[in-house]
Amino acid sequence: QVVGTRFTVTAYESEPVRAYLEEGCIKASVKGHDELTLLPDQAVVFNPADNSFKAFAENAADHTVWTGGKMEFVNKSLSDIIESLEHWYCISISCNDMQKASAIRLSMVIRHETIDEILGAMCQIADFSYFVDSEGNIKISFER
Repeated sequence: QVVGTRFTVTAYESEPVRAYLEEGCIKASVKGHDELTLLPDQAVVFNPADNSFKAFAENAADHTVWTGGKMEFVNKSLSDIIESLEHWYCISISCNDMQKASAIRLSMVIRHETIDEILGAMCQIADFSYFVDSEGNIKISFER
């Protein structure tokens, strides 16, 4: 139940459902769990795979900024950025070392840049390479 005025919900196949509240209030409920009430800068996640349902503190603006036609990352892990880029550009991106990608932190704003422009800039900063396979999938590698 949405009582809020600024929020976003992500519900991708095979991933937990998440809601991020920037303004107002959200009342979230799932059968078998107590109702959760979210306040600004809180999120809720429901994972049907293990039936977990929890709320946590989160800067909601990080997840709603895309509604203004841009993506903004402040000290985010490369692995989180990769996931966001996949959804933003509707492409598949894989990485040969997600543990290393999780340890790399980046900040950037993306407006109208192409995926090649973004990955080219990130390669310079994070010291990785990438290539696009014959099916259009992007492969990131930390091995040079």
